[in-house]
Amino acid sequence: KVLKTIKKETGIEFQIISGTEEANYTALAVSERLKKLGLQNKDFLLLDLGGGSSEIYIKKEERSFIKSFSVGIVTLTQKYNFIEDIK
Repeated sequence: KVLKTIKKETGIEFQIISGTEEANYTALAVSERLKKLGLQNKDFLLLDLGGGSSEIYIKKEERSFIKSFSVGIVTLTQKYNFIEDIK
């Protein structure tokens, strides 16, 4: 419903992507930024902690490992009520 409202009001249409696609796009952005900064970018570990999911991306030379988990900051907070524990 939210996505339909956004499209109706703005004309912008969103596409839902998989966790693996998200990890690939994020890793590409990190790799390109490292390159622009003149830093080594052939080996790295990336942890993307999102609201509803988290991804891990490991790059070692030309090999890579990607795993997406359907748990994030928002889902953990909702499940375990972390906000109440902090108060």
